[in-house]
Amino acid sequence: MKVPDPTAARWLLTAAPLLGLAVNVAVQLGLCRLRLGFGQVRRQFLSFGAGLVAAGLVLALLLPRLRLGAWDRAGCLALHGLSYAFLGFLFFNVINLNISSLRIRMLKEFLAQHPRPLPDDRLRAKYNVRDMLTARLERLAGGRQIELRDGRYYSRRGTVVLIGHFFAGLRAFLLPE
Repeated sequence: MKVPDPTAARWLLTAAPLLGLAVNVAVQLGLCRLRLGFGQVRRQFLSFGAGLVAAGLVLALLLPRLRLGAWDRAGCLALHGLSYAFLGFLFFNVINLNISSLRIRMLKEFLAQHPRPLPDDRLRAKYNVRDMLTARLERLAGGRQIELRDGRYYSRRGTVVLIGHFFAGLRAFLLPE
């Protein structure tokens, strides 16, 4: 089956990464609302995978219908696949800004008190490290990234460990010391 309007097909092809991102966001929101017990990282990978499938379907449907050579198709597939991966990575980092947001909130507290320094007891009461650590450990345990055995926390084998190794390797490759 030929695409009746090649211009429309090229626009749809160009929009494939954006469609993937839209599916990624929608699935992420749906999984958060459904509260299925998935951890944060698992939800993010499931939504990323759903967006990848959506972008891949658009590419799989459109690329064969366009008059492109084999190398052009491969290049188009790589370009759009990487474009979606970069958009997905950006979305992943936007979701994880909460780690940085604590630092930003603390700096705003300091600036609001300028030129008088913020009293240490007020700062420690507002940002209790014990409470934050307890909440973080509960999230990690709830997401099945760590487990408590014999009074000690152990990391669980699985995708998070593999992702950690992947990014450590990527960093060593891209930023050699």
